[in-house]
Order: sequence, then C-alpha cells, then structure tokens
Amino acid sequence: MTVFRDKIRLGLFTLSLVAVNACSSDGFTQAANQYCSLYSAESLASVGEKAEVQAIFGSILKRQTSIKNKNLQNILKSSDSSSFSNYYASVKEKIEAELGHAWSCDSFDQFFLPKQKVISLSLIGVKQKAIDPHDENVITIMLAHSGEILVNGAPLKEISKLKAAIESRTAKRPISQLSFVLYFDEGSNGELVSDVMIALAELGVVSVDLIDMP
Repeated sequence: MTVFRDKIRLGLFTLSLVAVNACSSDGFTQAANQYCSLYSAESLASVGEKAEVQAIFGSILKRQTSIKNKNLQNILKSSDSSSFSNYYASVKEKIEAELGHAWSCDSFDQFFLPKQKVISLSLIGVKQKAIDPHDENVITIMLAHSGEILVNGAPLKEISKLKAAIESRTAKRPISQLSFVLYFDEGSNGELVSDVMIALAELGVVSVDLIDMP
C-alpha cells in the first residue's frame, strides 16, 4: 500500500513538473512575441518618422522593461551591447536557445539588418566592340546631363517610362536576341543607374554593354 502511494505521489509530482515547464515555455514564447512587436512598423511609427535610429532604439529599450518575463529580461540585460550587430546576434541566439528552436521576427531582423536592394553584375571583361546604333537589334540607353534618359535617341522624361519604351522597340522579339548598350553623358545623374539596371533585369536582360566614354 505504501509503495502504491509513493508511486501516486511520484506520478503527481512528474505531472506538476510537466505542467510548470509547459507554462514556463508558453510564457516565454508570449514574452518573445511581445518583444518582437516592439520592432513592428506600427510600434516604431509612434516614435516619429523623422526620428534617428538611436532615438528609436532608446524608445525600444524603455518599453521592453514592461515585459514581465524574468528569462527574457535576463537575456536582454546580459546580451552583448558593444555594437548593434553584436547585440542583434546575442539576443537572437539567447532567445532561440531558450525557445529550443529558431525565433522568427522579421521586424527585429529588419531593424538591425535591413534588407537592401542589390543588383548583381557579372563582369566578363573589357574589349573593343563596334556598335551600330541603327541596328534594329541594338537598344541604346543614354543618361543625359539634362536628366533625360534617351532610348535609341528618343528622350524620356520619367524613369518609370523606360520599360514601356524598351518593350515598344523590341517588337515582341526575344530579349536574348537583342543587344543592350548603356552609356552616360558627362554630368549625368548617376543615381539613375540602379533604376535603369532594375528595369532591364525585370525585362529579363542578362547582359549590358557599358560604354567607357573618353
């Protein structure tokens, strides 16, 4: 009888431990979600659109103290604050260790490691090449000092019209059969280069000849 009672006590104790661990796990998950929400666009907007990063981060540091979870607070206090990148990596690593799995918080990632629009280029080399601007298979794009973009000599007032202008000249021919040439007038707006490259990439262009103007 005594052995039976001991087994019952042991079983109840085990169940209570499981329940406590489950509650603890759920509580931390909820706290991690609360912490993630501090970096959301809605939360950051309350600081002000023109606020600098340091001011925004300072606001987050103040508001994170309202999260009532000791484990999370210990993580935030003990994380490496020597730099933004170290803090990001340290917090993320410790939260994931506590959760036991990957922590997904896009707004947290975007705050510390914002995604940038990147244009990938492959440089084959430099060579001498004769370019016939009158060839129907050649599309020339020039950035003029006036701010205009010229496609085969025809000026565009807006970069947004570039794709349509190119498509009107391809006459539904496969992009792979056409040659694209890009060159810059002296004093032209270099900020338009990325816009031109993005438009070409969206059209499926994989190779562009860049003329080295003397």
